[in-house]
This record gives sequence, structure tokens and C-alpha cells, in this order.
Amino acid sequence: MNKYMATLGGGLGDVFIRLYQCSQYQILPLISKKLYIDCRVTCCNIASKSIIDSLLTVGGNPIFRDVFYRDMFFMETDEGKEWLKEYTDRGYLFIDDESGWSKLFEESGVYNPFQYGYFHKTLYHHKYNITHQEQLFFERVPRPYIVIHPSGGLQNVDGLSRDEYVGLINLLLDSFPEYTFITIGATHTRSDGIHSIKGEPFTLFEKSFNIKHPKFIDLTNKTSGALCANIVENAVTFIGSHSAWMNMFWHFNKPTICILSNKNDWGDAENYIKTNGCNWGFKLPHTTVVPVIDSVEEVCSKVVAELKGMLNDD
Repeated sequence: MNKYMATLGGGLGDVFIRLYQCSQYQILPLISKKLYIDCRVTCCNIASKSIIDSLLTVGGNPIFRDVFYRDMFFMETDEGKEWLKEYTDRGYLFIDDESGWSKLFEESGVYNPFQYGYFHKTLYHHKYNITHQEQLFFERVPRPYIVIHPSGGLQNVDGLSRDEYVGLINLLLDSFPEYTFITIGATHTRSDGIHSIKGEPFTLFEKSFNIKHPKFIDLTNKTSGALCANIVENAVTFIGSHSAWMNMFWHFNKPTICILSNKNDWGDAENYIKTNGCNWGFKLPHTTVVPVIDSVEEVCSKVVAELKGMLNDD
């Protein structure tokens, strides 16, 4: 039996794009036989490790035997290069290489043509294992619900402040009484080599929302990555900033509203808006962007109007 190594890196959003857009990762849940697959994660956010650790096959087995986490710049170091050579010398096949994924398809008995670099309908969903207590909580979440994630990545793409989101959430609660609204997100430590000294982690804080309403649930800093993945996947609609969780939700072909900062200090803002908030170069038909170029009140009104249109079309 061959030994395989998966390599996932970048931001958590990049990890989700790989899991849902690359065939060799899409088929992993369908593999019924136990294969020897390890995973090296070089990501800016350590939360990615727990999420990848939780991935299961349809048979309930962990997809990866072991998940190793390192900072996203690890592979640029001498230690990282030595690590790569060690696994190559030990005969591991890397499933991101053509020779590796073709062997994986052959040995697994599951075949799907390699597709990457454009958006296509996700063929298979991933299953994220949660604890019994988390499962009980998840089953009690009122349906239907809409997820709101106010803050993305480095928080420099966020169109609205958290205080401004309070006004938006209250407006949504008044406008859509039949839906429950759930906020997600977590304070997280990361390193990106731009906003900190290379390799030195820094922390981005996300605070809870003090909103008392029977149709509002605040899960900020209250979920594991695996539980958050289950909550996001089963939402009717996703509203928020460009983030890892939006990168995941795109693939379920459900209405998405991306509220983007109109500032130009976080990257190619103009093209993000042209491609409906997607930074992978393809336009997503089920996503709409609301750039913050008007007053907060006007932006909130636009979000409500867009959401009404999306829910009516659905």
C-alpha cells in the first residue's frame, strides 16, 4: 500500500478552496478503504489543524492518519526543506502532484477527472466530526437560520465595524422574523509575514454581540472549528465579510452576501467586487457584493433588499 501526503497551506479560506475545488480532496470522503494518508498543514491560522483533524469519510473514519501543523512560512526554512526531503526519501506520494493523485485514484477505486482553477459545482461535501454535546446543541438550533460572519482574515476587508453590525442585525431581525440569525467567528492567532515579523504570531480579537432577541444566537468564541463548519454548511444564507467561512459556503450554491470594504489597502478591491467577493478569479452567480461606499444606513438597507430578493428567488 502506498503512503500519501496531503499538503494544505495559506489561509483557512485557501484550505477550504482546496477541499471543495480539487478532485483529489473531493474524493477523500468517498474512500471506504483505510489508506495511509497524512496531512501537512502550513497555514497562517492554527484553527485549520482542528478542522482538518475532524474530517471524516462517509464510513465514519478519519480521512487523515496524522495532521502536522506548522506556520505558513515553515517550508521556506531549512527545517521545512529537510522535512520535505525526509518524506520524499521515505517513499511518500504527494497527492498534489500528478503522479500522487493518479495513484490515489487508482488505489482507492474512486475516479474523478482532476479539476482546478475555476468554480464548479461541488460534487461531494466533507463531513466534520463533532462531539456528542456539540451534536445535541446543533440539533437544537432553530431552522431555518442565516449565518453572519462580520470579520474576515486580517480584518482589513471588513466593510462594517462590529458596532455597525449591531444595527444591521437588529434590522435583519425586524425584517425577517421567520429566520434565526447566528453570528460566528473567533479571536485567533495567526502569522502572515506582512502584518508581523515573519514567523511571529499576532492576535486578532473578535468580541461577542450583546443583542437580546429570541431569534438571535451569538456563537462568537463559542464553537470548535468542526461545529462552526457544520453550522455554516447548513445555513440558508451567509452574510458577512470576505472570510474563510465564506470561501467554504460558496460551494453549497446558496445565497451569499459579501459586505466589502471599499478601501484599497487590503488588495485588489475592484476585482473582488467584480467577481462577487471571490479572490480566485471566477464570478459566483449566487453571490452578491455590497461595497461600503454609502452611509451605514444605506448599506444596511441594501443588504435587506438583496436578502429579500435572494430568499424570494429561492
